[in-house]
Amino acid sequence: LGREGRSIEELLVRAGGWPAVIGLAALTDEFDLPAETLPATLHTYFAEEVLQAADTQTGQELSALAIVPSISHQLISALLGDERADEVLDVGINLGVLNNRGDDVFAFHPLIRDFLLQRHLGDQCHSASPARIGNYLLNHAKWDHAFEVACRGSSIALAERTIEKGLDPMLSQGRLATIQRWIDFAIGAHLKSPV
Repeated sequence: LGREGRSIEELLVRAGGWPAVIGLAALTDEFDLPAETLPATLHTYFAEEVLQAADTQTGQELSALAIVPSISHQLISALLGDERADEVLDVGINLGVLNNRGDDVFAFHPLIRDFLLQRHLGDQCHSASPARIGNYLLNHAKWDHAFEVACRGSSIALAERTIEKGLDPMLSQGRLATIQRWIDFAIGAHLKSPV
């Protein structure tokens, strides 16, 4: 960043190594890091600034993918096709909104994920809809991720299918805390499934 001081060290700690946050800080001449966490409006501003560098389609696809807790190249390829998946991943990584965790798994910065999820509510991307993402996850026995997509996407039908398909495997694995979470959701959502 070309600067020294305690606030730089604190920023680097808070950024958690995320290039987008560090890059935006590097663009400023001076800054004072607030004692508390940054306000949500400032996070939104940062996310908007970063995403303006992406074309509309890529921005919509990144927003749609924010619903998934952990993103694999295989998932993106299944939804968008191999070539488009490579393009979206490249843009996401180059903008610093996606971080490669290794083993072909990618993650959004939590603050950028929140912004993208809010943006996605009014900006649907058909090729990466919650239903298509959920179906992929269910077909690959990713019960936790499918349930998370159902909750984030407010999809009662996906939550119900996840519980129906994932209950036996989760019971056999002794995942009682997860099953309790599913039961709590089902009660709160007034699911009528016999499961």
